[in-house]
Amino acid sequence: MINRCAIYARYSNIDKKTDGNEYKSITNQIKILSEYATEKGFIVYNTYFDHNVSGQTFDRAGFNQMLNDARDKKFNIIIVKDLSRLGRNYIDTGRYLTSVFPSLDIRFIAVNDNYDSDINDDTAEIAIRNVLNHLYAKDIGKKIRKTIDIKIHNSIMRTKHYGYIIKDKKATIYEPEAKIVRRIFNEANSNKSLTQIYLDLNKDNIPTMGDSFYIKTNHLDKIANSKSKWGIGMIKVVLNDEFYTGTTINAKKQLCSTMDRNIVIENTHPAIISKELFNAIKNKYFSGENYFLKKERLKHMIYCKKCLARNNFDKSRASIAVTEIDNKLYYHDSHCKVKYPYDLFNKRIYEELIDKYNYILNHKNEYIDECLIDLTSIDGKALEYLKIKQQAQDEFSNIFESYINGEISEITYKDKLVVLKQTIDKCDKFINNFKLDETTRTLITNKVNKFINSFYESDDILQIIKEFVDMVYYDPRNGQIELTLKIEAELGLNRIKIENIVIPEKIRRKDFNLSEIIISILKEHPYIKLKEILGYAKEVWDGFNYCMIKKNIQKLQREGKVLMEDTKNKMADGYYLKGTAEDFDYKGLKLTRLLKECYKYLYKNPKASYDDIAKQFNVSQSQAREYVQDLRKAKAFDDPHFDKTYVPRGSAYSIYTGHVGLSNEMEEQVRNYYINNPQISRAKLAKRFDIPLGSARRIMEKVNKERGEANA
Repeated sequence: MINRCAIYARYSNIDKKTDGNEYKSITNQIKILSEYATEKGFIVYNTYFDHNVSGQTFDRAGFNQMLNDARDKKFNIIIVKDLSRLGRNYIDTGRYLTSVFPSLDIRFIAVNDNYDSDINDDTAEIAIRNVLNHLYAKDIGKKIRKTIDIKIHNSIMRTKHYGYIIKDKKATIYEPEAKIVRRIFNEANSNKSLTQIYLDLNKDNIPTMGDSFYIKTNHLDKIANSKSKWGIGMIKVVLNDEFYTGTTINAKKQLCSTMDRNIVIENTHPAIISKELFNAIKNKYFSGENYFLKKERLKHMIYCKKCLARNNFDKSRASIAVTEIDNKLYYHDSHCKVKYPYDLFNKRIYEELIDKYNYILNHKNEYIDECLIDLTSIDGKALEYLKIKQQAQDEFSNIFESYINGEISEITYKDKLVVLKQTIDKCDKFINNFKLDETTRTLITNKVNKFINSFYESDDILQIIKEFVDMVYYDPRNGQIELTLKIEAELGLNRIKIENIVIPEKIRRKDFNLSEIIISILKEHPYIKLKEILGYAKEVWDGFNYCMIKKNIQKLQREGKVLMEDTKNKMADGYYLKGTAEDFDYKGLKLTRLLKECYKYLYKNPKASYDDIAKQFNVSQSQAREYVQDLRKAKAFDDPHFDKTYVPRGSAYSIYTGHVGLSNEMEEQVRNYYINNPQISRAKLAKRFDIPLGSARRIMEKVNKERGEANA
């Protein structure tokens, strides 16, 4: 058997700080493992690595790629430097060693730990090593958090700041930028509009914050072709930053559930402006209800389930906005015409989040199973069977205790045991057909653990909601609230939740095949516009909209099933199925939409000229002539409604027959011109007056005959 192996290496910042030169790079690990593989006679299939990724998580790109290749049987051996390279979470690491790798027929080797799954059978030793690695990672994590905690309470965390330059790890005023900061604050304090402030800065060619950074760091090449300009956003950034008063605010975002936020440290560096000026500007521009609404509202997070369903899951038409009514804040649904008190609604969302967190904390395995079932799109019965099996196992424990305590007889115990065993076997049979993806389960488990470990409660309700909630769904029909967490959004479960929202009639969009509906419409009504297609589609279901029709039409066009007429003129704006270009029946005629529109116009205006047709449809006269010629070929003018002898003004013949004869006025003009220009050819004469060659020949012969008689 050919031993084909995969080399896996991992490296994180923790390793850099603790392991010294031995783990200084991924390259060193790969070199050592490659030499080991060569020595053992293994063929190296590929090398996989994850740089700067903690061993506490298995959500790693390189590791997941290696696992996918292992499932495809591309190799049968995995080699790592030691067990800590595989992972530092002893539970997940143990599961891979004892379950996942054996199920894939993978031989696992940890070189420095002298472990080979084909030789070693001391699972106790491996378990101890995994626990030690896990405790090591926990200990390092605590030390790192402690170090960060000390820093955020005692030092400046920022290194790049407009108006300052870092010297000897201290923030020092950079005067070329500092004077611009003072100018912005003074002009804002003098009632100059923010718009006028940034316009004047651009007028005076003041370098922007980004360009100025390149100047003070001597990266002039990066601003040679810069088109960066000051904007109102940059002005607000400067005016709303307390750093310019000599005050540092660390940990504005939650770094960890055990750490404090918004740590204020006074007098950490030289001030550019006074606190009095900063507070005056803050009260002027960054306080009051309008600023609060823009900054603090849960923007694009809260949606009405009824509006989502009615508007075919169009989130732009289903969001619930914050508004002020009678000096009170409300969430206002403009479509359903319902409003909810702002503070009470936020409190309800927060309480729902706490309930969901407690459920995940106390039923973690069940929640992971639910996510896995939803994520893999398996029939909902799989989750039902998992719950039934768990209930049967719990009941088995209960009846066993009852039997031991003498509460039930042996016969009753055995009868119930048979029934429970049958139930568990039935569940196992179904569940075994559902092959759990260990990679997906690990991914979900890691994200759930991360959520549980990072969650914290706070009086700042909005901050907690923003940090952990992705979307909020409110149903005005029953007043219920549903949440989608950010970890669920990362897994794609928010999409599943949206698709499960149904309209009152319990009809889902996926119940309809819009492409088939469009094809059936075009079969019956070819050469119709998008809005007309939408009208027919809405007869099937009112949830369809214009964008959906357009996307599906474009898809059918790419597939070659639907064609579109030329759009250079406004007559041609229709779609038809491929192979049905002449299938439109109008008054018994087989016409395209383009010719049908022209025919309808002539039917209403039988004395129209080519010039009239050209103006009506915004085309040239030559194009108008082509349309009429096509109508003649289709025998569209056989109808007695059209006067075949009528010659329109400016024309030499009837547009309905192509030639009837010249009018007396036109014939006289041609005759006089030929008499005065006897050398002109017949073709040029016909072209000059836009008449048939036959008419030109007849006039020339008549004039020549008169000349001959006069000469005789």
